[in-house]
Amino acid sequence: MKENLQPVFKTGLIRLLFSLFLLIFFTAANAQTVTGTVVDEENNPVNGATVAVKGTNKATVTNASGNFSIAAAGTDVLVFSSIGFVKLEVPVNGRAAVSVTLARNETTMEEVVVIALGEKRAAKKLGYATTSVNTDEMVRQRTTNLGESLVGKVAGLNITPPAAGAGASNQIRLRGQVGFAGANNAPLLVVNGLPLDQEARNNEGNNPSRDRGDNLANINPDDIESMTVLKGAAAAAIYGSRAAAGAIIITTKSGAKNQGIGVDFTSSYTSSQALNFMDEIVQTEYGQGQGGAKFTTAAQIQGNGQWGWGAKLDNQPTINFDGKMRPYSAHPYQLFDYLRTGTNITNTLGLSGGGANGSFRTSLSTTSAKGIVPGNEYKRRIFNIGVNQTIAKKLRLQVNVNYADEDYINPPQIGTQGDGAVNFFNRMPISVPIEAYRDNAKDPATNAEWRTSGFQGTVNNPYFALQYGQKYKEDRNRLLGTTTLRYEITDWLYAQGRFNYDRGDNFMESYTLNGQGANTTIATTTPTVTYRGAYNLNQTT
Repeated sequence: MKENLQPVFKTGLIRLLFSLFLLIFFTAANAQTVTGTVVDEENNPVNGATVAVKGTNKATVTNASGNFSIAAAGTDVLVFSSIGFVKLEVPVNGRAAVSVTLARNETTMEEVVVIALGEKRAAKKLGYATTSVNTDEMVRQRTTNLGESLVGKVAGLNITPPAAGAGASNQIRLRGQVGFAGANNAPLLVVNGLPLDQEARNNEGNNPSRDRGDNLANINPDDIESMTVLKGAAAAAIYGSRAAAGAIIITTKSGAKNQGIGVDFTSSYTSSQALNFMDEIVQTEYGQGQGGAKFTTAAQIQGNGQWGWGAKLDNQPTINFDGKMRPYSAHPYQLFDYLRTGTNITNTLGLSGGGANGSFRTSLSTTSAKGIVPGNEYKRRIFNIGVNQTIAKKLRLQVNVNYADEDYINPPQIGTQGDGAVNFFNRMPISVPIEAYRDNAKDPATNAEWRTSGFQGTVNNPYFALQYGQKYKEDRNRLLGTTTLRYEITDWLYAQGRFNYDRGDNFMESYTLNGQGANTTIATTTPTVTYRGAYNLNQTT
């Protein structure tokens, strides 16, 4: 029995091995790497065009030179597609190199905007006014606060840049005021479906205060995929009464499918200076004094030094508040001698990737800015991640997380009176040189601020706070998170669930100097001796 079966077994094994050999040979003969270039009708390379093998999950994208490389059999068909171009199918036909020219699809190009719930619609099919913002321009024209980058970008959107420190808020009005008497006139912010008020903090200016930014400072322009401004009552109806002044819809990046792993890095440096229009409003003929006469004693100046109704400037030695004689001449630009050049350095490192069923992008951004007021700084770190994944055939998961850590360091005081360089230098006479205020900020007899006028307390020398360590710092942390699960029931019907998370923590530390805005360090003597100055801590969530 064994003798009869052995030849049969050997023959079957030989046939099996021969079949496997033919299969391997056939596969090797047909499998190959196809390379090529994709250009447009003007022979310009098409960057980011998708090249796919028809009927399979194999796909790649072209690089900046329009080149691609993909594994395909000689009998396969390559499908070329890109936004704004007509899709093209090209058989390989055994070739190792395939180069194509894509024709532009001008007739089907239309503006697409993001509206409620992340839905995209053609702008011309909407029943209300919308405007898309070119996000690339915001990156090229970078500002510390995102809102300032919107100046001149949208018709009807009025942006008033901050007259405060680095990282300060903007006044945002879309088609004017919608209310008065303390009403919120700023448009609603919607970040990845999460509604946020602008929340400009302490920018009203009706009392001495410090502008500490708004919620637009939490967004890095490098992370924005699209920004749409919704106008009109119909648009407001989407988000309710909170959007009575309109809405700004922001969608952050989450990568793109079939693009592989990519790294992007952007760096920017900007500087700012205060504009000087003092020539138009400042007189340079009369100096410190009253009734057309100079003051003759330091005591007179310490009681009435705020007045600039003295004699005509003659460059003769004249008494100053510190008892020293200095030329009686014009110094109209004291404020601009005090201010400095502001700077802003921002770096962003991003990592993105995508396959056939999903994509992701994560980034880390750092900002270090110095305001035009000495001592003012703003530091920010933003971490952003976006994930878009198809879990099943009709089930898609999208996750977006944005974490911002901000430090507001010594934002300048704004408002009516008190501390602040603008308040001081614009209210003091022009005949006292800035060196007098800088070199004699503290009175050695009292260890308090040297009295420069009768308005001490409401007109205070900014050099005293700068030189002796007055401190104001607010550390603000904000976490925004959105998770969306969407199931496509039919081509025209879907079910969607969304979870939003918004948490902010503020820690504020301030130190007011003993003797600031006063000519003594002692506040009271009865019933006990108390001293001026204050130290405050405050934490809110």
